[in-house]
Amino acid sequence: MAEQNIKLLIFSSVDFFSTYGGGQVYVKNLVDELVRQGQSPIIATPGTSTAQTESYKGCAIYTFDASIAQKDFNPHCSYPSITI
Repeated sequence: MAEQNIKLLIFSSVDFFSTYGGGQVYVKNLVDELVRQGQSPIIATPGTSTAQTESYKGCAIYTFDASIAQKDFNPHCSYPSITI
């Protein structure tokens, strides 16, 4: 069976480039391993401006308003969408 690239969105609730804390390091290590295996995940991370695009090891990085990540999500409420 031929290998296929799958589409993955990696959501980081804090700055993707931060090296403070286990969660941030875990997310970056996960992306590094996916890239090593030939995948190209899309990364969503809080930032100071919306719709800002960067790149990390060839993977697109999209930033969003950090206040979105701080909400307690309720499936019965509507939230601003992130368009990629």
